[in-house]
Amino acid sequence: MIEISHLCKSYGKKRAVHDVSFSIAPGEVVGLIGKNGAGKSTILKSIAGLLRYESGEIRACGKDIRQCPDVIGTFGILLECAFLDYLNAYENLRLLYCANLNEIPKDVDEKLNAAFELVGLGAVKHKRVKSYSFGMKQRLGLAQAIITAQTFMMLDEPFIGLDPVGKEIAKKAILTKAKDEQQAVLFSSHDLDDVADICDKIVMIDQGQCVYNDRIHKIHQYAILLGTRTDISMINRSLAALDIPYDLVDRTVSFTDQDEAPRIHDVLAAILPHGTVEIIDSIDNILASMFKEGAKNDSIISN
Repeated sequence: MIEISHLCKSYGKKRAVHDVSFSIAPGEVVGLIGKNGAGKSTILKSIAGLLRYESGEIRACGKDIRQCPDVIGTFGILLECAFLDYLNAYENLRLLYCANLNEIPKDVDEKLNAAFELVGLGAVKHKRVKSYSFGMKQRLGLAQAIITAQTFMMLDEPFIGLDPVGKEIAKKAILTKAKDEQQAVLFSSHDLDDVADICDKIVMIDQGQCVYNDRIHKIHQYAILLGTRTDISMINRSLAALDIPYDLVDRTVSFTDQDEAPRIHDVLAAILPHGTVEIIDSIDNILASMFKEGAKNDSIISN
């Protein structure tokens, strides 16, 4: 369990983070979002022990990281990718993994190989890092976080520079670490789609303050194209009886659905006795109303 309580940090007269509190349970993936300058990096660096904060508390497994800084050594952290270009990827990770160990474990090679496979770099692990693309270095950084994380993994923009295939590999690796090993995971991102794909909840920061700390709510926008032999008037009556807001224009029924109370099956059950369905289109969207009152519209995300 990671607990951040009433965290405050200023740079001179500028308040970067003010009274931020949230927690991450074992096996939980939490997305940290907000526009540039909102305070995300300050929070991450504070958790990593790289910044001194004025007040508040950060606890890992019940220990205050300021009183027990050794607990940070159990974290897997990806903030910036920095490797020795003249060594190959495997040598880099072995060096980084073993640097803080009193004794090299017998299964070190097995752990390293598993991490390389998990991030999709198994076939190129013996190539020098200087030959790696930016995206490959990002995945190598993820592998480093994976092998060093014992209780908690923290990642800053882990999907930057990754193509769609690389993103899927990285997301799978993060979920494997969280769900299979019950690790707490925190990562920042500017892309709500990536956050929505794998996060159990989000923490949104705006002007240094936490304005949302809860699970992600989605809506699904449906467009149902009816068949030509359809009784439009009867479908209108059936849909009206469901008390669901909808539009029916040019044989297309449009409505929105929520994860918490899905009604798509009710809508189809109302349509099918009176006609046929040719096409069902669906678009998922983050529900704008998920943000608490007072959160500014432009604070959701800014690239």
